Amino acid sequence: MKRIGRDTSISLALQESALRKNFQSACDILNQVIDWLVIDNFHSIILDVKNNEGKMLFNGEEIKKIHKKGIIKRLTDNNIEIIAGMRVHDCLDEGVSGRRSVSFDGAVLPDRVCPISRKNMDYLIKVAKRANEDFGSEHFHFSYYRYKSSQYCFCDSCLSKFAKDSKLSWEHKHEIFKEPELFADWILWRATQLINFAAQFKEKIRNSIPKATISIETDLNPRKNYHLGTLIEEGHRLGDFIKAFDKVYYHIEPLQVFFDSSSESQKVYSDKLDILKYVIGKMRSSGLDDGYMFWELNSRSNLDKAIDLANSLDVKDIVLYTREPRSILEMLKRI
Repeated sequence: MKRIGRDTSISLALQESALRKNFQSACDILNQVIDWLVIDNFHSIILDVKNNEGKMLFNGEEIKKIHKKGIIKRLTDNNIEIIAGMRVHDCLDEGVSGRRSVSFDGAVLPDRVCPISRKNMDYLIKVAKRANEDFGSEHFHFSYYRYKSSQYCFCDSCLSKFAKDSKLSWEHKHEIFKEPELFADWILWRATQLINFAAQFKEKIRNSIPKATISIETDLNPRKNYHLGTLIEEGHRLGDFIKAFDKVYYHIEPLQVFFDSSSESQKVYSDKLDILKYVIGKMRSSGLDDGYMFWELNSRSNLDKAIDLANSLDVKDIVLYTREPRSILEMLKRI
């Protein structure tokens, strides 16, 4: 049976869909997490604290019940950290988070927020403060921070800001794709906006929560050459990224792509693993703390693959991400 090394810290990511089936279900899951103390190296949960509609995941009455049941105290007493998961640019309510993102063809994305929206920044600061009050969270984890495509966001504000910052005078956004140098400038500019957003969030939240930690999850997908979205494109200064975030969680999806389906031993493809190790080594040598998210862990075989890969990469911090946390809890009791 596969084993997770005793020096490897284990976390569980509890997303909105797993927690909002009903309130009692959420409490049951949190209680099962506490009962998971038979695994010595389990140390935290990443708990979505807001939904994509622009509301806190639990209302005030539910928070009171969670505290009354002693769930938060039991987690704290057992040194299990509650990390506040925040879907940064994912919100349907324009009233709380600001203008919508716009695609290159002019289509408005109803559930996606413009990545330079100041209103969204103010909204997220309020969410973080509320998570600190409700759960004692001092670690804030950015997800859905994924403007990987060069096609977003082309709202009027982004276009005018890009033209001003680049000191360009042009009338049509189509010019971005006509000139390779201009296109490269656009990608770098978008990455800079995302990094600046995170850096500003970090500065603002530390005014209220001095020990606040900011982490991000970013895809490591073999089909995307392991680029870290538009956050670290070629030529971008890694130092800026390090200043904006305290930790990066490499989100490895889909997991099965790392493995040779024809191999009975399920060995990791050597070329993919070499590239992955190169990226990880570069980040670690720059001083950035790292962790790893594995999705979708819905079977014992996928869990074994995740453990194999974690052991191959000398991973010290892994997050098990699943829509069915109960099944993962049960499987891990047997490792």
